[in-house]
Order: sequence, then structure tokens, then C-alpha cells
Amino acid sequence: MNGVAQNSLVIRANYRKTTYRQQSGRYTPQRFGRQSWYRFLENRTAISNSEVHGEPTERQSRLIEHMINAEWQALKLEAEAETAKTGREQYGRLRLAADFRRQLLLLDRELARTTLSSAASRERGRRG
Repeated sequence: MNGVAQNSLVIRANYRKTTYRQQSGRYTPQRFGRQSWYRFLENRTAISNSEVHGEPTERQSRLIEHMINAEWQALKLEAEAETAKTGREQYGRLRLAADFRRQLLLLDRELARTTLSSAASRERGRRG
């Protein structure tokens, strides 16, 4: 084997050792079955709960649940758009995915707002 071929094998072997999840800590499904849904749900719930800093309130739990569902639907529609047979199908799915992404952004802003207000109320409770 020449040097170039050997180097490309080493690079390819190293490339497969790390995944996107290992680099970012976020699970991104390749398929959209039941098992993938539960992995996705578990990963995103853990990430979102860590951002809340403690036990989430009921409102924050609902926001997190809606955020997870919106992101799942967006990812699923984007994957379906890649395999769409016509441009019209692809456009429709991407448009819906963009709506879910927009919803996700708004929910994330609301979660940040509730997290700040609950942190401020906890701080007031400590002082009082």
C-alpha cells in the first residue's frame, strides 16, 4: 500500500471514531422510528433540564415538552424533504419544517424568560 492510501485509511478510521453526538453532546437521529424517538426525547430532556438549573416548574416542563416535539418534527420533515420525489413535495415539507423551527425558537425564548424569572424569585426568597 502506498503512503497516500495508508494515510486515507488512517483518516477514515479516525473519522468514524467520533460522531456528531460525541462532538456536540446532542443526539441527531438518522432514522425516525420509535427507538430513535425515545433516545431523542431522553437526550433533549436531559439537556433542557440542565439549562433550567434545578427542578423545572410545571410551565417549564410543558415548554420543554413542546420544544422537543417541535424539534423532532422539524428534523423529520427535513429528512423527508431530502427524499421527496417532486419539488413541490420538497418545498412543502421544508416550509413546514421552517414553521416548526420558528416555533422552537419562540418556545426557547419563553423558556429562557421563565428560567430567569424563577431564578430571580428564588434569589428573592433567599434574601427575605
